[in-house]
Amino acid sequence: MAEVLFGSEGYLFLAGDNNAAIDQHTGKRSIAKEQLAQWVDTTTARCKYFSDINIPFYMQIVPDKHSVYSEHLPVDIVKDSKSNASKVISVLSPVINENLIFAKANLISAKADGQVYHKIDTHWTDKGAYVGYLQLIECLKENFPLLKVLKNPEYKTKWFGGDLGSMQKLKLSSEAEVLVEHAGYLEVSNNRVSVTGKVQVYENAFADNNLALSDYGADLVDICLLYTSPSPRDS
Repeated sequence: MAEVLFGSEGYLFLAGDNNAAIDQHTGKRSIAKEQLAQWVDTTTARCKYFSDINIPFYMQIVPDKHSVYSEHLPVDIVKDSKSNASKVISVLSPVINENLIFAKANLISAKADGQVYHKIDTHWTDKGAYVGYLQLIECLKENFPLLKVLKNPEYKTKWFGGDLGSMQKLKLSSEAEVLVEHAGYLEVSNNRVSVTGKVQVYENAFADNNLALSDYGADLVDICLLYTSPSPRDS
């Protein structure tokens, strides 16, 4: 059963989860050679799929909160010197080459400018997501130079009740800076399926073009579904 691990300065971390995050960070759970081989086989197949339809394939590996804010973990959580994510990256680099993107260093650097993961939630903040977005978009612009980059986003402060803050009847909340959105998109369909199989459709009356997902056929739908597949968590 998932539990809350109390760190310093009000930071909460996930423990007892299906991914055994703490065991991965202490080195008690290490990724097996067979699992690394599965990553290589799956990624090689995806790269070939995209190559056959002349579409570049990118993979961005996003670290977990434990890695980015490790200084707030309890002192008895000792970081393994060779993380599972590093092992995955080492075997995938020859497969994807420069299109393999690792967000950890960028997120750690951005901590000086604001909170990149919520104190009482497992997920990154809107500021953290923007750091990941910038890193990804800069890589994409090498192949798609006409891409427009969202610059100087605005944020507003609101009280936020995180997933960890609501566990075990803690009922905690904290302040968080959230993105001020100016886009005119509306959700027109949502199948309300939780996690795997979830499909949401949006329309934007103020878009720069009149393209729709359906204009590209089933191939692009398959691509979008591939992009929702889980990435290895840095641990």
